Amino acid sequence: MAVSLQTVQQPAFPELAAIPDIAWNEVLNRATTVRLPPGEVLARTGSACKAFLLVQKGTLRVRQISPEGREMLLYRLEPGELSILAITSLMGVGSCPADVVTESEVHALSIPHMDFHYAMEHSPGFRHFVLTILARRLSDTMRLVESVAFKPLDVRLAALLDQLFKRNDSHMIHITHEALAMELGTTREVVSRMLKDFEKKKGCVKLHRGRIELVQGCCLADCARNGFL
Repeated sequence: MAVSLQTVQQPAFPELAAIPDIAWNEVLNRATTVRLPPGEVLARTGSACKAFLLVQKGTLRVRQISPEGREMLLYRLEPGELSILAITSLMGVGSCPADVVTESEVHALSIPHMDFHYAMEHSPGFRHFVLTILARRLSDTMRLVESVAFKPLDVRLAALLDQLFKRNDSHMIHITHEALAMELGTTREVVSRMLKDFEKKKGCVKLHRGRIELVQGCCLADCARNGFL
């Protein structure tokens, strides 16, 4: 399905909707819309990226898998964001160094790699948008490296739970210990032990089967900022 300018005139793409140049409009007119089911693997480690996706709805997970089979979440790709891994692959820097998987149903615009190169060369607005996202993702990556290298795992778990409760705007989140372990790049057993400490010793949460209940609203945020004393 061909795409019109109105398609990107949504909150997810304010910068793209404001690009006035002809080159970007030409690329947009050749783009297509795609719908992808949850759990679909869009790219595997070592593969080449063949198209450039602009996510309109849904979420993608960018992950790495260790030789032991443990998953490490690098980042999520949400509406209006770009994947730095896709950009580096499209620009010929190398193959994709991670897996990209749909976390939910995803609606996106698909731009062929030749059109991506055309827009980068001939559309100043699109080029500025891409470089801005790259700088933002680099900053996110540095924070991730800092977190993994210097923050204890229990502090990272507290920060993740605090983020999930705030994102869902609820005192109850539906998530398994296994899923939390995948987010943090560790094992389910380690996460389960820490969650029991959060429940029994800290009183931050109450554990249910497949769910976690927030008991003290400021407890997790304080632990994420200051660590566990």
